[in-house]
Amino acid sequence: MKANDIVKSIMKTREMTQGDLTKMLGVSSQSGVSAKLNRDMRISTLMEFVHVLDCSLTITDTKTGVVYEITE
Repeated sequence: MKANDIVKSIMKTREMTQGDLTKMLGVSSQSGVSAKLNRDMRISTLMEFVHVLDCSLTITDTKTGVVYEITE
């Protein structure tokens, strides 16, 4: 699943709009948030969304099962 689709899924589950996310991010342009949600997302952009949505981002080494949490 693509990063933007995951963010959209979280928003849908929480019944959030792009306007809600715009306010949470502290930005003035909903169209800017919309653009970020509808293109291939940079890691830094994903981390912004992860932070304001109070989520975490992890990477799992499928060979060893070790899970790494990305914090920044």
